[in-house]
Amino acid sequence: MAGLVYVPHKEKHKEPKGYGSLCQKSVSTEHAQELLARAVPHPDRPATRALFAACGEAVFVARPTRFEAGEWHGYPELGSRIDPAVLDALETAGHLDARRRRRVERQRELPARCGCP
Repeated sequence: MAGLVYVPHKEKHKEPKGYGSLCQKSVSTEHAQELLARAVPHPDRPATRALFAACGEAVFVARPTRFEAGEWHGYPELGSRIDPAVLDALETAGHLDARRRRRVERQRELPARCGCP
């Protein structure tokens, strides 16, 4: 989605006091911006609340930090916690193929690496 800017959450990403689900070290700010640019909204909810992208077997959720400024932050999420309608949208958009989707749906822990080529 054009016009959106990824802004990392500085306190969340501090080592060793980080919290929440931190992005894999293989995800640079530039890569996070690319993921945000091709993210898809939940089919049944406004795109102003959350966007989703997948890379390999990693699914990322983006949420607005300052919506009026177009600033968003993101984090990885277990595929097993993602709504099937979102997985459908990710598959339709080409983020996932059928094989990766099945693996994502069974996730019980976050992948160690992003998985993008």
